[in-house]
Amino acid sequence: MRGLLRAFGYVYHLILALFALGVAVVALGSRSVTLQLEMLPWGIGSSPFWLMLAALIGLVSVAAAVTGKTRILYAVYTLAVLVILVRGLFLGPYTFGAVMEWTTALWLLLGALLAAIGAFSSRGERQ
Repeated sequence: MRGLLRAFGYVYHLILALFALGVAVVALGSRSVTLQLEMLPWGIGSSPFWLMLAALIGLVSVAAAVTGKTRILYAVYTLAVLVILVRGLFLGPYTFGAVMEWTTALWLLLGALLAAIGAFSSRGERQ
């Protein structure tokens, strides 16, 4: 079960990081559009830069965990993503416009929670 959760977490965070990287690249390439992601903790003007940095950290941490170099970076990354999602979507000023947005946010949060459980369940194994 731990292996399945760990594999799910790798795939989840790989997809999340690639999506964030794509959004950041498009936003940086389009200087006429301001990226407004109210659920993220950084300011509106610097969102693409921080989003790209977070995506790159995510990709590096997943690659390091998959190759067995270090899993602690990945575990910290999964916890940071979980905290940012909870704070940004449920404890911050972000509001949901429709039921579909609410359910999507819950699925996103459930995925991050399962990925974090998988990352921290491998604590006793080789780091």
